[in-house]
Amino acid sequence: MPSPLRLLLQVMRLKTDTGRKTSSQDLQAFKTKILGMISEADKVIKTVDQTKLITYAMIVFIRCPVLEINLDNFKLICHLYCLLEVNAFGIAEPNTLLRIGTGLYFPSNLLNHSCDPNCVVVFQGRTQFIVATKDIEKDDELTISYIDQGYEDTKTRRHLLQEDYYFNCQCSRCGSEPTPDSNLVHQLPIKDSPIADLNRLALTRERAK
Repeated sequence: MPSPLRLLLQVMRLKTDTGRKTSSQDLQAFKTKILGMISEADKVIKTVDQTKLITYAMIVFIRCPVLEINLDNFKLICHLYCLLEVNAFGIAEPNTLLRIGTGLYFPSNLLNHSCDPNCVVVFQGRTQFIVATKDIEKDDELTISYIDQGYEDTKTRRHLLQEDYYFNCQCSRCGSEPTPDSNLVHQLPIKDSPIADLNRLALTRERAK
């Protein structure tokens, strides 16, 4: 099963699995944290593979039998798919940097992008760490790079960010070049976000043993 589909199912089960001891906490997390994430759905839906999205929705309905098959729930699945497209982290093995899964982490999903970031995301198994790469002063915003930092060309970086994350980068590294028709995503400083355990909502697929 593809990692994005597995993650989508895990997110939906926070809403539909009522038999677990943590079901009330999971439902609250689903409503207040996951549904509150930026989805960019109006932009993602224009580029997504429609056949894949419909197939994923059908599988979610089959795997979550308590979820009533109706238009509202189909729209919810589509919204969550778009949300995961722009919020999920690719999980890489530390030694090889090979991607082994996909995870949704809060509040680190609120970290803004910079082409000259002061932090980097690393993983040990399912556990995510935000590691400083330079000295950070009090009240400085924590930033990470959403793309490979090896791209030296500003135009290339902006193209990749626009294509995958639907915003035009105006970070300190890119901002010196004027850009027409800027389409900046709304950004929330991490210091203003709710305090939460980074790993409590870690939803991942580990490599098969």
